Amino acid sequence: MEQRHRYKKLGGFLAFFVVAFILGCVSNMVVIMNKLPGDLSAVEYFFLQGQFLLFGFQVVSIVGLAAINVLQLMAAIQIIRRQSNFSTFFILGMLSGCLGLVCSLLMIGIASAPLPPLAIGLIMVFVAVCLTVGFVLEILYILKSVRLRTYMGSDEYITKCPFLKWATPRQPAALDDAVLSTFPPPNPQFPSSSSQGTQEDNSGMFSGKE
Repeated sequence: MEQRHRYKKLGGFLAFFVVAFILGCVSNMVVIMNKLPGDLSAVEYFFLQGQFLLFGFQVVSIVGLAAINVLQLMAAIQIIRRQSNFSTFFILGMLSGCLGLVCSLLMIGIASAPLPPLAIGLIMVFVAVCLTVGFVLEILYILKSVRLRTYMGSDEYITKCPFLKWATPRQPAALDDAVLSTFPPPNPQFPSSSSQGTQEDNSGMFSGKE
């Protein structure tokens, strides 16, 4: 019977990321739909007032934050279906989300917000650091995870991704790690038949039996 490595099943941090992507997309879409009327009113107001910089930031913010949900949901579905394009959709979603969030912060900073400029600057730096750290950690997982490489069955999610072609793909996990662990260790109290035959031959040789 053909043995399959345990990494061929969706589990571990990979399953956590997929579930987090799906739940995050659903919750973010609920938030976006609730605040969409106010955002559209702001777009109309900035356009009518001739504040085209704020108008552009508001439009990019809406589109970017909506795009990250669609792209990451598609990435999660492609991971479940073992399609190699998931890495491209994931990175595009992260970039669009970062762009949308940066535009939102810039719009708050330019508009007459009740916060002082120093507080706005500190918030932007904090958000930028969090986004950078999270993005780097998720990219490192895609590049270094043996579970992901084994689950996908090929390294095309790296070699065919325009953002990751420079990286060296990982090797899949060896089957021995999963197969050998399913067999019980040999019991030294019961020697094998081959060792018994060897002992009988040796006893016959020393006893003079032919």
